[in-house]
Amino acid sequence: MNIQELETLRRLDLPVKIFIMNNNGYSSIRTMQETHFNGHHVGNDPASGLTLPDIISVATAYKIKAIRITDVGELESKIREALDFPGPTICDVMVIPGFKVSPKVASQRKEDGTMISKPLEDQWPFLDRKELADNMIIPLLEE
Repeated sequence: MNIQELETLRRLDLPVKIFIMNNNGYSSIRTMQETHFNGHHVGNDPASGLTLPDIISVATAYKIKAIRITDVGELESKIREALDFPGPTICDVMVIPGFKVSPKVASQRKEDGTMISKPLEDQWPFLDRKELADNMIIPLLEE
């Protein structure tokens, strides 16, 4: 989504609900830097030089309802508030910045050393090939 689309939501008063899982940065980049660069962090959170706009302020500037969730105890009531509002709503859900997400899309090193990107249905931690094939409703991609 981009800023122009927020204006479209506002202008058309579309009942679209946007939920942002806000980890105060770029969690996937942070994880990659931890994994492949010995924890040398650059541009993935405020401590490493990244600044991000305040989502609530952006939504308010576009006259779009904005809700921030900072505690698990607020989840049910604030999600209900967002869903019940008749117009567009942005819900900024604060999550733990270092939380490890799993399963996740991952690359895999082949025996010859080259890397391949796995398809979305084949995420890490990787399932046994037979178990994955047995649970698919479409054929597996050839590797």
